[in-house]
Amino acid sequence: MINHSLNDATQAAILPELKRTEELIAYAIQKETGQEAAVEITAMPDLGLANNAIRMRGGFFTGMFAHWESRIPFIPVDSTVNSCGVSVFSLRDRITREYFVDRVGQAKKRIGDTGYHWNFERGNHFISLCSLPDGRQCVVMHASADEYKRSIKGKSLYPVPGVWYYDKIKVVSSSDAGGRYLRYLTGADAEHFAEIAVGLETVNRTRMSNIADLAFGDLIEEELLFVPHYGMPSPSSVAIGCAWKSDRSILLTRPREAMYIIRPVQKYTPLPWLTPHGFGACIPSARISYRHSALYINSVKIETDEDVRGLTGKGIRTLPAGHGDGASHVERILAECGAEVDTELRQIASLSYDGFIEI
Repeated sequence: MINHSLNDATQAAILPELKRTEELIAYAIQKETGQEAAVEITAMPDLGLANNAIRMRGGFFTGMFAHWESRIPFIPVDSTVNSCGVSVFSLRDRITREYFVDRVGQAKKRIGDTGYHWNFERGNHFISLCSLPDGRQCVVMHASADEYKRSIKGKSLYPVPGVWYYDKIKVVSSSDAGGRYLRYLTGADAEHFAEIAVGLETVNRTRMSNIADLAFGDLIEEELLFVPHYGMPSPSSVAIGCAWKSDRSILLTRPREAMYIIRPVQKYTPLPWLTPHGFGACIPSARISYRHSALYINSVKIETDEDVRGLTGKGIRTLPAGHGDGASHVERILAECGAEVDTELRQIASLSYDGFIEI
């Protein structure tokens, strides 16, 4: 396992479980093929809790990248593959906060006609109006191809009853009292899964562009950036809250605060170039354990997403006392992943889980 985390209390509690996940993937592949498998998980600076209970119960957390080598198609399904990312669109003219709110509200009312789900107000998704250093404005959109979780027959990818592959899931379990398990697909089913998942990068980019056009029409000047940070970059890898583009990426921070388009520093050579998608979610005095195949976080049994949302103190990572301000935190993250700031995006107004916020 490669550790690029910042080793705070939440990450220290998660890291041993990522190692177990790595071992279980290797064990499952060896069981299926009779050969040892090379598996590597990379923990990112924003490693933290997911909003998704299925994912964490299966040993996968936000802020990680997993890669495996197998002579047969293989998919660990509890990584809950979908496709999520960030799009940035520049605007031809400056608009007011009020006009932004109105256009987004109109798009929300009309989105049902497109076949897309409106998911900018769920989890950590958002749509924001921002200013660029050159005086222009841009719209930053963070959302997933939500339709491919459970809704599209024959193409839904979440491991829940009713999806096309659910009855074909295989399971391996650890032998200790924790009862860690890994659910997976192999063969033609895994191959079909990967074909859908890898293709979702293009699907989500098109989806974001279409929603931007629905909301802002001819105000859109151009797409400045599209960065996927959740999905399958290849049939043998999965990124969870971890961007994998080789030229530019985007670092999200906290509500109301600036975001940053980033680029690799000139001397940085490892590929893929992995970058965190934000600061990540942590929890005070983090205790994470698995007992009899059940996940407990700070003594709370995690069975549903509601259990995750109800965790006391769960929130976006902040710095411990003495570590400086948010800018220092950004610098620490960039140093860990070999990146530097290309463009700062200052938020003006935003719609998220918390509703509309004017900054």
